[in-house]
Amino acid sequence: MPEQIAVVDDEPYQRALNRIAAVQASGEDTLSLKGLGLDTLPTEIGELTELRTLDVDFNRLSTLPDWIGNLTGLQSLNLSGNGLSTLPD
Repeated sequence: MPEQIAVVDDEPYQRALNRIAAVQASGEDTLSLKGLGLDTLPTEIGELTELRTLDVDFNRLSTLPDWIGNLTGLQSLNLSGNGLSTLPD
């Protein structure tokens, strides 16, 4: 019997990476990852030091990464529509 291989749907993550790259290239201070179906936030967001607004509404996030606190310029973090159960210290 052939071994079953788990298929991971990385399309939402790749779409997020594309949007992050676009913000990096343009120097914009707003990133919208709204409704992509993300389970986790890409660590590449942490490189957006000029980020002022991060919109991650309506994903599947249950926690936020500790590095979110390093986005010291962040003025607006939109999280509605997620099932957050834990926040970083």
